[in-house]
Amino acid sequence: MKPRYIIPIILNVFLLLSGCSFLSKKPASHPYENLLTIMADCQRALGADIYRFAYPVDAAGQNVYKSSLVRLANYEKLYPGKFTEALTFMRARLYERLGDYSQARHYYGQTAAMKGELAELAEDRLPIADNFDTITGHVIRARTAEEYQRESALKMESLRTLIEKCAGLDAEPLARVELEKAEVDYAVFLQDNRHLLKEGTRLAIEKWKEIISSHSESKNLPSHRIHLADFYYSLAKEYVSWVPPERIGFEWKVFENFAIQARDIYYEVSQMDGFPEKREGRAKLEAILAFIETTRKRSQ
Repeated sequence: MKPRYIIPIILNVFLLLSGCSFLSKKPASHPYENLLTIMADCQRALGADIYRFAYPVDAAGQNVYKSSLVRLANYEKLYPGKFTEALTFMRARLYERLGDYSQARHYYGQTAAMKGELAELAEDRLPIADNFDTITGHVIRARTAEEYQRESALKMESLRTLIEKCAGLDAEPLARVELEKAEVDYAVFLQDNRHLLKEGTRLAIEKWKEIISSHSESKNLPSHRIHLADFYYSLAKEYVSWVPPERIGFEWKVFENFAIQARDIYYEVSQMDGFPEKREGRAKLEAILAFIETTRKRSQ
């Protein structure tokens, strides 16, 4: 079943259940009309590529997946027992988009067990949700840094395989989001434990650069760049702390190697129109320029 047909089928279920009564002039509070409005909003939102673009928002500026769950719950309170199958299936879809694959599995399973019009769709999507839940729900419990590195590598490889399985499906952006998150988690691990790892600083820098390169189409690209710039900035401040600029032994080139790279990345982000990180990049650019100037004066 092709993903683009999912919502139309749900709407068709409503038509079959409600007959043609919704076509007549009914009050706005009619349950069919209310739920059709919610489902239409969900239809538009569920087609969004949340890997490349920001999560869709509603008229109030809220995450539409979260607000839709609230709207479905409110509908269910107002009209208990109405369209239970469609409500359950849509909950699964929304939780899936929000990265709660355990809940998605639960509601797909409930839908399939109802043996209704949407059972086949739910059965088709259940293995996908199961794969996502199994891979992303795995908690790494390593006793050493080396064990953590090995388990992280296995998790990232599993997610790359999942991307291949989901190629062309509406679940592909979700798989890319999860791989990106796993790689960022690993980069942060390398960064935080660099003093415990052989060439930890180099490994962390290389991982951030790899993320920036491999996820160049991601909505989070400016954020990844800021992460790397922040790391360079922290290395520059760390060097100033270890070797005060006023003392003999301070090498400007070592300091500059970190600080200038951070400065240049902040500048790039500050020029990226259309991204909320632009303002953050501009503010951090001003901060590091002030830090570089202060360090220069201290070293004279």
